[in-house]
Amino acid sequence: VLFCNKLSELEGLEPAYTINGRDVTCNWNAKGYRLPTEAEWEYVAKAGQSDIWSFGNDLSALSSYAYYAASGPQARGLTQANPWGVYDLYGNVYEWVQDCYIDNYESGPNDNQPRDYAECDRRVIRGGAWNSSKEQISSRYRNASLASYSSDVMGFRLAK
Repeated sequence: VLFCNKLSELEGLEPAYTINGRDVTCNWNAKGYRLPTEAEWEYVAKAGQSDIWSFGNDLSALSSYAYYAASGPQARGLTQANPWGVYDLYGNVYEWVQDCYIDNYESGPNDNQPRDYAECDRRVIRGGAWNSSKEQISSRYRNASLASYSSDVMGFRLAK
């Protein structure tokens, strides 16, 4: 969220986040950068389709679209883009999203508004990482991590 605000300020955009210690709120109407919601991330990853991946359900095509079984994080843009022109959605690094992790995603909030930061300890991560199983490298798989955790399997994507 600090990075999102700094980038927004550098580009003369209204920052999306108000940060007061551990209390972080998002202004959904701001024009600056923010993390995507979990629903936004999944919709883009599927390119509006209902399949497991944006390229369908054919596991044999996974190597063209995902960083699978790599030896570590890879450079951006080495895989084929999804039908909407978005690269690097599967594998490489898990991507933080705005939402707090709730165990039952289907019964969670359906208004695409994630819970406030103060209400959770674990954040949602999506997309799988270079060392993930094939099942974890999909638009449907979701995981969680403490917000304070960092490693070479964690990253983020921005929304604007």
